[in-house]
Amino acid sequence: MMEWFYCLIEIKGNFYINVGIRNGRVFVQPIFTLTMKKEDLKVLKMLRDKIGVGEIKIGKKIVFIIRGIKNLQKFVEKINEENFLTSKKEDFIMWKEAIELIKNFKHLTKEGFLKICEIRD
Repeated sequence: MMEWFYCLIEIKGNFYINVGIRNGRVFVQPIFTLTMKKEDLKVLKMLRDKIGVGEIKIGKKIVFIIRGIKNLQKFVEKINEENFLTSKKEDFIMWKEAIELIKNFKHLTKEGFLKICEIRD
């Protein structure tokens, strides 16, 4: 992965875990976002093409979004956590753990769901 990408993640990237209720059922959705100015659209398009997953939402700012377990797994496979220099490293490690729990359907158990909530908070 490109070194400059790690800098972008450390400054502008976010690893989210969305937990909510939809149609009376609890859901867990990990999401990665990277928000930049409209003038930087070219950079996010290049990044999306390099990673091979994600979408770009254009509004007042532009947001590169990766969601869905299969897409997130592809993204995680391209990231070397040792390249992070800040607390984003720990954020990434915990977020990656949540993705593994979901991938293995552990989020459907009480223990797995509580672990994801612990990671999220």
